[in-house]
Amino acid sequence: MHLENVIKLKKEYPNAKVLAHPECKEEILNLADYIGSTSGIIEEALKDGDEFIVVTERGIQYKIYEKAPNKKLHFADTLICKSMKKNTLEKIENILLNGGDELEVDDEIAKKALIPLERMLELAGD
Repeated sequence: MHLENVIKLKKEYPNAKVLAHPECKEEILNLADYIGSTSGIIEEALKDGDEFIVVTERGIQYKIYEKAPNKKLHFADTLICKSMKKNTLEKIENILLNGGDELEVDDEIAKKALIPLERMLELAGD
């Protein structure tokens, strides 16, 4: 993400609220009106304001537009998470039908990991 792009958009859309993912560089986070996870950014965009400068993966737009098609979103960069794009329906189907490599984690870590997983499933169920 480029600081210059965020600054340019802030000048073009002075009333737009800047929503940034915490993995952004500190210089960008300093310009943000809201810093949060992907689900947090979605929730923030849905509850408050009409126009936003979004500083995270571009795929977030579909979830926001699905629930609030009149929101105006401006993306600081054309960010695409290459790791997430490796997931396909065919690969997911294959894993579900045939299994795959297992990963064993400590019970305490598993309990903590379950919280965001359950939240993702909750959000996906809308």
